[in-house]
Amino acid sequence: MGSRLRRSSLTLTCILALLASSAAFAGQAQLLNLQPDPDKGTVLLQLDQLPVDYLYVTALQSGVGSNDLGLDRGQLGRSRWVRFERYGNRVLLLEPNLKFRADNAPAAESRAVAEAFAQSVLAGFEILNPGEAAVRIDLSALLLDDINRVAAHIAELEQGSFALDPDRSAIDLDGIRNFAQNTLIPSILTLQSQDPGAFVAAVTPTPDSLSLRVSHQFIQLPADGYRPRAFHPRSGYFALAYRNYAAGLDEPIERRLIYRHRLQPGQNLTYYVDNGTPEPIRSALLEGAAWWSQAFDEAGFKNQFRVAVLPDDADPLDVRYNVIQWVHRSTRGWSYGASVADPRSGEIIKGHVSLGSLRVRQDQLIAEALTAPFTAQGDHSQAAQEMALARLRQLSAHEVGHTLGIDHNFAASFSGDASVMDYPHPNLYLTDDGKVGIDRAYRNGISQWDRLAVRYGYTPFEPEQENAGLMAILDEAQRSGISFIADADARLPGSAHPAAHLWDNGEDVLARLAELMQIRQLGLQQFSAAVMPPGEPLFELERRLVPVYLLHRYQVEATAKLMGGLFYDYRLNGEPGARLQPVDAATQTRALNHLMELLRPAALALPENLHYLIPPPASGYQRDREFFTGATGVSFDHLSPVRTGADLVIQEVLQPQRLARVAEQHALDQGLPGIQTVLETLLQASWKAPLPADAYLRAIQHEVNWRVLNGLITLAAQPTTAAQVHAHALATLTELADLLQGKKYRQQPQAKTAVHQIRKFLERPAGEPAPPAETIPPGSPIG
Repeated sequence: MGSRLRRSSLTLTCILALLASSAAFAGQAQLLNLQPDPDKGTVLLQLDQLPVDYLYVTALQSGVGSNDLGLDRGQLGRSRWVRFERYGNRVLLLEPNLKFRADNAPAAESRAVAEAFAQSVLAGFEILNPGEAAVRIDLSALLLDDINRVAAHIAELEQGSFALDPDRSAIDLDGIRNFAQNTLIPSILTLQSQDPGAFVAAVTPTPDSLSLRVSHQFIQLPADGYRPRAFHPRSGYFALAYRNYAAGLDEPIERRLIYRHRLQPGQNLTYYVDNGTPEPIRSALLEGAAWWSQAFDEAGFKNQFRVAVLPDDADPLDVRYNVIQWVHRSTRGWSYGASVADPRSGEIIKGHVSLGSLRVRQDQLIAEALTAPFTAQGDHSQAAQEMALARLRQLSAHEVGHTLGIDHNFAASFSGDASVMDYPHPNLYLTDDGKVGIDRAYRNGISQWDRLAVRYGYTPFEPEQENAGLMAILDEAQRSGISFIADADARLPGSAHPAAHLWDNGEDVLARLAELMQIRQLGLQQFSAAVMPPGEPLFELERRLVPVYLLHRYQVEATAKLMGGLFYDYRLNGEPGARLQPVDAATQTRALNHLMELLRPAALALPENLHYLIPPPASGYQRDREFFTGATGVSFDHLSPVRTGADLVIQEVLQPQRLARVAEQHALDQGLPGIQTVLETLLQASWKAPLPADAYLRAIQHEVNWRVLNGLITLAAQPTTAAQVHAHALATLTELADLLQGKKYRQQPQAKTAVHQIRKFLERPAGEPAPPAETIPPGSPIG
């Protein structure tokens, strides 16, 4: 009896709470029958029928503000298909396993697959009103759970052991939004720690208490009628992959679909720019995102792709709005395009772009450092600002492209196609009057590849014509000479494709490197206090020097990829295409020689105008990660840029996987350069090079020598280095030790120390770490 009385009392309390809060949802259709209880701070859910399915997405409504932690405002969690299902006196929130399926199979066959693989139960709820037709449960435990794994994520980054504190967490009942097709329920979660890390401490008022706002969103399943589109590796789309155990024996068991929006004639696809974005940035984002309208016009959706400003009363996380959100962090970092998508079909329900607000300042800083002087207080150079805004237009289009389902294309620039889905370096050039031109740094509008990609994903075809129509689009890209190479083949240090680079420019990699070196040299020679507006501390000159000195860093990577480079594409069996082909011997040799030129003391030296120009940090200021790592205490270390510039080249030349390909290609074709050629050329540019007469240049040569030695030791010490590469590295170190003990070198103190270092390494215990490389200031993301 007592139990029944308690349930009756609870039911009465819930009814009163529902009546008190019903005004918040009056007059509108609602997806969920929610019953918030302001007195207890709970949210009850009434389920009129079971089982019932929804899409379920969590997100961070507020962020931590640290690029290093990556917990940003508006960051979406994984899109889940979930089911409320009753088991006795409990309701479980199940996530079915969509990795393994039986498409269009009889019920028994589908059940056999479903029962073969594990499901996930996300939450369990006691039924509060047993015996009644409509089931009522308390959602509060789910809403107050760290389902985004924030604590685990911070722990993985070694930034503290955080745990959820229930006493400092609550559901925001006033923030609930309940619509016909989706329901958003926000919570504030507080995580506590006794050992918060430096990244956490840098962005929180009290580091041992980290509080975030989390949004839980339940979404009505999409209506029937969406027709998934097949993925092709050359299409440029992200793939939804799963195993279809109902496939016939003559069919592949792996099935891949593309992610894309459902778009029909007469239906608009609208993106909204965060209303918290200031001008002139807001206008740049609107303009850049709107570039995609041209592609949708060509795909058969005339004037149906639109861009507007987010209404003031809209929640950026609301699934009904595709949003370009302006996100602030304490340091510059990546922007990204994410989506809420139906995990069953790949249908994109909501596109959500997060743009880091500090990125634009890096482009502006580069432009100002190359085009100063400033002429008046507060003058930030209109041309530099225009370059930064041009990059924002391109970035807006780029990230929106991801939310349309389109992947990066890092071979576009090599093809001469300035796709917004590539990472573009500012297209700087030398003007006829000897200045650096920045007025065409970034292209306006999308490219041919971008338009072809949209046509592949969105052109409406009759079912019987779809395969032929899609292949015709891919063939058109081939005839246009546009290649597609994605992340996995471009981003990794040892990647092989010579056309796939980040932040490079130009179809002729080596010519562009030479041009960038000219621009860099001009920028260094003209560098002075005039690159900053009046009123800033002079030590901040170093912040502006870094991107000018390292202006060539990504073209160096592109050049290095020619060594051991291998051309290939993503054609399927039976499709016409070129065979795999290594970069020709002459180009590989030229690339190596170009890189060695960058190790010459004259190429690494700071010009005389930069000697004793940069003072130590002013009182109240300090250096950060954007500065060079010096060895001279508070003063600017004139050799630190030299060490960084040398390591930039040496690390690329001695990349273990690249050298393994060089060895393999030489074994298959003796006409291609081998490892011995690479290592000997490196020694000729360093230890075997004559010492300059000038004391400063001689000091630079010594630094290059030491960086090469450290690079060889690091190469030999890495356990993953291929056996033949390891053998060549050890042989080169032994040869170098013998050389430095010869008559020509034995009197040099540096030579004696180097021999000692080599012997110490060769005699070291297995597994002892190699000397660390110079810390290179961050470059990505450029802007």
